Amino acid sequence: MSTEISTGTEMISQPNQDFNFMRIRLETEEFISKIKEGLLGGYVFVQEKDGNIEKRFIKTGEPIVNFIGAGAIEKILSMRINPHTVQGNFITKNKISDDFEIMLEKFQQSLGEALIVNKFDWNFRSQNFTWLVFSMRDSVQLFLSRCLDNLERVSYGQTTKAVETNVVGRRGVLGN
Repeated sequence: MSTEISTGTEMISQPNQDFNFMRIRLETEEFISKIKEGLLGGYVFVQEKDGNIEKRFIKTGEPIVNFIGAGAIEKILSMRINPHTVQGNFITKNKISDDFEIMLEKFQQSLGEALIVNKFDWNFRSQNFTWLVFSMRDSVQLFLSRCLDNLERVSYGQTTKAVETNVVGRRGVLGN
């Protein structure tokens, strides 16, 4: 915790805690990596061996797409789920945002088209089509719903707000 004293007022902020909290809200790489691992039917295991970082892919099931498809879907998601897009603002009318709904429809359509067009190149099984498109759309919706009425920025303001307390009586007039 850092403390700043100024003319009888103590500013108390928790920059590290606030920064970590905001970082969790904005960092999307791990989330998208987990989706990619799921598409590939496993997970990446990282270990240190003889001072070197070693990554291994542990297969836990059947892949939904191959590495090319997983990489492409990862890029599609990264264009929508990232620290920059969450800075946007969808204005709502009666708790509904036409722009937000249109954006979700376009995402769903473009992902569906990409899966159909690249079905053979990505080794995609069509029986997973509906589940995959709706799962990815739901992830985008949950992430970007924070943009509705700009509530994410309001929330950031609350996170970083400093707390002021009067220190008269706790210290002498000269701050001793």
